[in-house]
Amino acid sequence: MPDCKQDANTHEWTVDLDRAGSGRRTMKTKHIVMATGFACRPKVPEVEGIDTFEETVRHSREHDSSKGWEGKKIMVVGSGASGMEIAFEACEYTPRPSATTTAVLMNVQLGEAWT
Repeated sequence: MPDCKQDANTHEWTVDLDRAGSGRRTMKTKHIVMATGFACRPKVPEVEGIDTFEETVRHSREHDSSKGWEGKKIMVVGSGASGMEIAFEACEYTPRPSATTTAVLMNVQLGEAWT
């Protein structure tokens, strides 16, 4: 959890962040957005064969770094903010990470729910 303080005169925020693997960072900003919506509850889709998959499967909530993925083929499932950040970060450690989206499946499920 970041430490946040607002200057009473300038109304500017000072935010101290803990960054995985790189220590603390202090930022100054005029606005803070608390984006803690539905995505805070992990949802792992049911995928046939996932229980016998011999490599690592984890939710973005468990992700702290792509270190250790050097030379591995990875796939990030989902094009939300976390998925895209993880895919971008993975480019530092893997030659060509893959990413896919579940947006079409979500649209179909939502559509069926409303019919």
